[in-house]
Amino acid sequence: MKTRFSTLDIIAILPELKAKICTGWRVNQVYDCDHKTYIFKLNKSIIKMKKDDDPLSVSEETSNKMSFIIESGLRMHTTDFDWPKSHAPSYFATKLRKAIRNKRIEDISQVGIDRAVDIQFGSNVAACHLIVELYDKGNLVLTDSNYEILAILRWRKPTDKAAQGTDVDQKDSENFRVGDKYPLHLARKKEDLEPMTEEKIIEMLNNARILLGSSFNYKKRNKLKQQTDDGPLEINLKDLFNPYVVYGSSLLEDRLIHHVFNNKKVTKCSIKIESGAFGRLNQEQVQSYAKLIKKALDDADNILADVRERQMCPGFVVQKREDSKPPEKLSGQNSNKQNGHDRKEAHVTNVDFFPLRSCAERRLEQDTTGKLALQEFESFDKAVDVYYSNLESQKIDSQALSAEREAMKKLGNLKIAQEKRLDDLARVQKEDEEKARLIELNCDKVENALLVIRSMIANQISWSDIWDTIREAQSMNDPIASLITGVKFDRNEFTMKLCDPYDDGDDCAEEGGQLNAQDEENDPKHDKKNKKNKKKNNNRQNEQGQSSKYKNVDIDISLSAHANARKFFIKRRTAVNKEKKTVEVAKKAFKNVERQTKERLKDVKVKTNITKARKRYWFENFFWFISSDGYLVVAGRDSEQNELLVKRYMKNNDIYVHADLHGASSVIIKNESTDPVPPKTLTEAGSMAVCYSSAWDSKIATTSWWVYPKQVSKTAPTGEYLTQGAFVIRGKKNYLPLSNLVLGFGFLFRLGEESIERRKKERLARSLKDQHSKGTDEAEQNSSGSVASSDDESIEDAESSDEEVPDKPKIEQTSNSEATEPPSETRENSSSINDIDNDDEAGSNKGEHDVDEYDDDEFDDEDITKAVEHRLIDTLTESPTAEDVLLYSIPMCGPYSALQSFKYKVKVVPGANKRGKAAKSCLTMFLHDKRATQRERDLLRAIKDQDYARNIPNKVKLSAPNLKSVTKKAKRPKKSEIRLPQRT
Repeated sequence: MKTRFSTLDIIAILPELKAKICTGWRVNQVYDCDHKTYIFKLNKSIIKMKKDDDPLSVSEETSNKMSFIIESGLRMHTTDFDWPKSHAPSYFATKLRKAIRNKRIEDISQVGIDRAVDIQFGSNVAACHLIVELYDKGNLVLTDSNYEILAILRWRKPTDKAAQGTDVDQKDSENFRVGDKYPLHLARKKEDLEPMTEEKIIEMLNNARILLGSSFNYKKRNKLKQQTDDGPLEINLKDLFNPYVVYGSSLLEDRLIHHVFNNKKVTKCSIKIESGAFGRLNQEQVQSYAKLIKKALDDADNILADVRERQMCPGFVVQKREDSKPPEKLSGQNSNKQNGHDRKEAHVTNVDFFPLRSCAERRLEQDTTGKLALQEFESFDKAVDVYYSNLESQKIDSQALSAEREAMKKLGNLKIAQEKRLDDLARVQKEDEEKARLIELNCDKVENALLVIRSMIANQISWSDIWDTIREAQSMNDPIASLITGVKFDRNEFTMKLCDPYDDGDDCAEEGGQLNAQDEENDPKHDKKNKKNKKKNNNRQNEQGQSSKYKNVDIDISLSAHANARKFFIKRRTAVNKEKKTVEVAKKAFKNVERQTKERLKDVKVKTNITKARKRYWFENFFWFISSDGYLVVAGRDSEQNELLVKRYMKNNDIYVHADLHGASSVIIKNESTDPVPPKTLTEAGSMAVCYSSAWDSKIATTSWWVYPKQVSKTAPTGEYLTQGAFVIRGKKNYLPLSNLVLGFGFLFRLGEESIERRKKERLARSLKDQHSKGTDEAEQNSSGSVASSDDESIEDAESSDEEVPDKPKIEQTSNSEATEPPSETRENSSSINDIDNDDEAGSNKGEHDVDEYDDDEFDDEDITKAVEHRLIDTLTESPTAEDVLLYSIPMCGPYSALQSFKYKVKVVPGANKRGKAAKSCLTMFLHDKRATQRERDLLRAIKDQDYARNIPNKVKLSAPNLKSVTKKAKRPKKSEIRLPQRT
């Protein structure tokens, strides 16, 4: 499995990276995934002219974002995936932030022909260079404009390899310290390489034994030593020429197989050359091979030159597909599809990646299992991103699979132990019942034996004498003594062998006279000879026990025969009760273990999985919610965002709302149409303005007001100064009713394309039906009004002519009549999240830029095209159904009246709890909701922890049905729960 870049990979990806990130992208932030992997968050401001293409018109400034990942010694590429980050930045990440943050990436180039890359941040004297070493153990070196080292990831000592006595490069003997100058002069250059002429190749083939013998690979060196000087010499051409070329082993191997081996399927590029006396090689063979090798090397050089000239190379990923049987499912697990997502049975593993199709196809030809497949990408950078992200996901999948197997193994062991326990209890019951029955059937014999032993005890005969007496009676074929097989005076018991006297074919008297081998074992005076024959007697006893009907029964001397039988019946009854309790406890234990295993496996697969990072909507950077009428309401988090909202996002048709308090958030109601904003939306926006102010901490409700955008100005009166986020309101303020300090917290779900189309058709059919019924009602009213008087009829006709229902009603007209429906079901003509259709009449404020919300943050052309087809607000639903295909979930916090139709919601009021703890309590309650599907639970778990409580005010109190019982039940483990090993 390939894990690091080759020289060919570096040459192929650098032009694409240069075209991507060296075009005005700046470093916004630097994060570290681990001690070797660093993620650079890049952003870029784009200035776009307005639609009239007038150079003097107001420009539109937008922002795009990109992630660039570097792993020391292994790889570097852009990524579309969301990688896990460390909670706190490391020392090297802090140095990077201090040096290159907010600097533009000016250039990215290869250092000589080595596997090292030089990335330049900034220009002139303020420039910084990050040297990425992708060879050996790898390294990251941060330098200034003069290449003086500012920070280094891995300290390198000059004696690391020199102490081993190996032939090392001069760079390995350099000492890397902060303050020293990075040794760029030691980088290999193409001019330093000796050209591969035919004479040079012949010389290398003749000296192959020496060249390969000095290799660092000791296995190859030992293999060469085993070859005799007189026999043919096997030379691996890839190992021989790879240190002397610049394009890596994959391209070299591909060209060697193509020219030297004539495209034959070979496992390794090895040739055999006959050798004569003193190990001299056959020169005819050497010369013929040299010509073919020269063609292969020249062809590789031409391909490498072509790759250097390309702006973008396609990418090819070699995958290994194996059909693996899924592990035994836990009881209650559903193997069917859920919301279009089913579990794949085929295990796919990424094996290799190439920038050239010929190399990738060569890799497939060498496969003998037939399990390899090829996946093609439009760019090599994209292929590398998918390869490494899937590589990490495969590690996580293997960990999850190991955890599942471990859990199933534990369950299996638990089941085996319980089954063994139940079998033992059943066997004990059967034996006790049989012993009690034998005592009852042989009651007279047992009583006689008790009488004999009790009489001897009463006569104060010693224990050894009692046993001698019994043995003597047995030798005289006494019927009672012959049934006694042993004595256990320490337990006040003796052993009798009893049988069922009513069974046919059994002669108890005949077998009763024979001594069992156990008699000798219980003899206090048995000699050494009996000890030596103990094993033999036991074997004979087992063989006799298989065919004999006799059974050894322990008789208590202090009890009568019936009392002994009753004792065994009581033991059997106790075993029966114990078996019932064991079965009940086992069922509870199995359920608890299965439940814990399911939850733990979900946590492993969802929480730690590397998923494709979704594009964040522009409004998620602010406080926001969607009103009951379907309008987007946005508020600033601080003075800087308040300024940004008014300057960039507020349009002429919008509404500006503010609480009647100093320092409150500026709230904007986005209104795409020219229709007035409904009063309910105004009230909800006013409630939001009050809740995100100091009124929340003081727990005192206050009023709010709204004005039109033309009344909001940044121009201060003469002699005054406006701070950031402060504005001057000119004209009348429209005050709203007193707002209660009540918010709601819930989740919206992003629908798939099929679900969006299905919902649009349902909404269209419902709109047409409502409009048809409305037109019928108006016609009836007009006809009834005509009976009243002719004057009224003329007036009604005049009025109805403006409201005549067309044959083909427009969707925009019908959607406004659905104001009573849930937000996700309406608003065809209400505010769009992204203001797709920019109205030419909607100008910007004086001296302020007018912006299209699509291009504001992270939307690319593909997102805009999809959004034009259907508004993004219609792609979100607050009440998903079983037929919907869900992509992801978004947390939303707003006035509680705007969340009435939400499937997952909770009321938030001022309190004493921290918002992070409150958000976790909300998530716990939603996950335990009986209405939640498995797909919805997975999407709720997949949200990052920092996104849950981002929009919730601090110091809150939650209110929801069964909230306390659910949270307590989730925290308190049951006593019957069996703990599984903790997941690492």
